Amino acid sequence: MKGSFFRSMTWLHTWGGLLACWLLFVVFFGGTLSYFRYEISWWMQPESHGVVAEPDQQQAVQQVISVLQSKAPDSPLWFINLADERNPLTYYGYREAPQPGQKRGRFVDGYLVGDSQQDGINLRDTKGGDFFYRLHFDLHYMSAITARWIVGAAAMIMLVGLVTGIVIHRRIFADFFTFRNGKGARTWLDLHNVSSVLALPYHLMITYTGLLTLMFLYMSAPVDKVYPGGRAQFFDDQNPTFQSVKAAGQRRSEPLPIQDFIQRFKAEKQVESVSRISINNPADENTTVTVYGREAGQIAHYARSTLYNSQGDALGSSREAAFYAPEKTANTLIALHTAKFAPWPLRWLFVLGGVLGCIMVASGGVLWARRIAEKRLKANQPMGWNLRLVQALNIATVAGLPLASLVFLYLNRLLAADFDGRREWEMHGFFICYLLVFLFALYQPGRRGWAFVWMLTGGIALALPLLNLLTTDYHLLAYLINGQWALAGLELIVLAGGLIALWGARHCLSKPGIAHQQNARPDSYKVVTQ
Repeated sequence: MKGSFFRSMTWLHTWGGLLACWLLFVVFFGGTLSYFRYEISWWMQPESHGVVAEPDQQQAVQQVISVLQSKAPDSPLWFINLADERNPLTYYGYREAPQPGQKRGRFVDGYLVGDSQQDGINLRDTKGGDFFYRLHFDLHYMSAITARWIVGAAAMIMLVGLVTGIVIHRRIFADFFTFRNGKGARTWLDLHNVSSVLALPYHLMITYTGLLTLMFLYMSAPVDKVYPGGRAQFFDDQNPTFQSVKAAGQRRSEPLPIQDFIQRFKAEKQVESVSRISINNPADENTTVTVYGREAGQIAHYARSTLYNSQGDALGSSREAAFYAPEKTANTLIALHTAKFAPWPLRWLFVLGGVLGCIMVASGGVLWARRIAEKRLKANQPMGWNLRLVQALNIATVAGLPLASLVFLYLNRLLAADFDGRREWEMHGFFICYLLVFLFALYQPGRRGWAFVWMLTGGIALALPLLNLLTTDYHLLAYLINGQWALAGLELIVLAGGLIALWGARHCLSKPGIAHQQNARPDSYKVVTQ
């Protein structure tokens, strides 16, 4: 019975992991880059790189309000994310009025430089780091709800894989110190074990909290049972600032005293700065304004907030977390997933955990392909379409995603700054690159395929600072001199990644394939496997 149980757990771990490994790699890869979400967006807005002064919130708010009034005077929703120490760009957005047959209008967003002294700067349109943030749970080319169900299913498989991995890993601590280089499948197994065990607490935390962020989507039945109005009514009850106020149908004649709301909010909530402002029905008599501020030293995900009407009366205020432990617990767990609270040293630990997660998932997929290839070689069997498909997916996902990310950055510099579709084509280029790598890997799924993609990735990565120098007025040395460590750090990380990719290409070409190692290369193995 014991042996049967462990075999069952091994089967579940292996096939569950293989089924979801490529999607999980996308989730880990995009999620890890999301820790640098604002820094990537900043780098992809080179027109703002000359900004060195701290943004003035009062002037920035007034500047954005003017832009929104000119661009979307009849929008049902405006919002403003104000600049902070990590991001000198003020982020704004609005929702267009719905067209006939639409439930909600299209969402439009953009960036402004936080300091109003930079009025003459026009920033290029780009999705920036938000692309990777959305990619890791909304995917692309499908509805967000569908994508979140798919990612949620993969996260559940991940959670099952972690638990079954712990169960079947009898020598979990001993194997942590074991790495056998040049031993074929055993090397990949050791790499899989080490990356899994080293960041096991992070993997468990990030998977569980990832499911928790969307728990009301996956487990909405209790809320729907208690609240006839569904989740919207539930959120209104949990946080009064979420309540919606219907438009009166009359245009407002006087401007909103936004600055008065901000000053009153700071005094009432005892916060030093405002992080976000949301304005519903901005042109209507029943305008509502929600002001958000984050308390220093708090981990919790949701900030303090107050909802005001157009006369300045407070319609609702977020509860003090200290008096509502369940909400504080949930918000803290969600904050552990996003790591927005984390200072730089802790943020880098989160990044390390994400990188180890990528290695864990990638090594699992390569390990499966390696073992099957060795078994078929010994049995003198052909590779088969299924093994070729797995090997191609391994190359396209593990090596192709870094290459596609570089293409995403390159298109940001190569497309014309005033090109209307530049944001969409940055993202299209990412997926076109991934598709091309996959098609190439189907043709060459072995070591030569790995080597070519890694070599291409390394070369493009090392040329990125040169591209930035040739297409903008800024460069890596200027970032270092000006103390713009986030911009310099992005290019230095890309350079380091390029060197690692070139090392990977050299390693693939210097090691013999499976068929060479066995001194037998049947005709069925036209391509040397991993």
